[in-house]
Amino acid sequence: MNTVRLENTQQGHSKYYEFQGTQTNNRYTVNAVYGRIGQAGQVSVLYDGVSKTEGEKVFEKKKSQKLKKGYFIVSQNGKSIQPATEEKKTMMLFQ
Repeated sequence: MNTVRLENTQQGHSKYYEFQGTQTNNRYTVNAVYGRIGQAGQVSVLYDGVSKTEGEKVFEKKKSQKLKKGYFIVSQNGKSIQPATEEKKTMMLFQ
């Protein structure tokens, strides 16, 4: 499945969410680790079941919710992504 890290550093925030989807013996799990940047996070199981499709839906839905709240993707599947400038972030909000 997939791994993505999102961060929100706008308006004094300093928070992150990491979502990880894994498959083990025909079971699919989506975990979230979240908290303040630079500190250990809390772990939450978002999905644990046999449907890969449902697991992917949960993963994408939660990621989408966080992006709408001002988080931005900083890494995906172990690859860093250049954060957008504040100007680009503002432009993306109004597209």
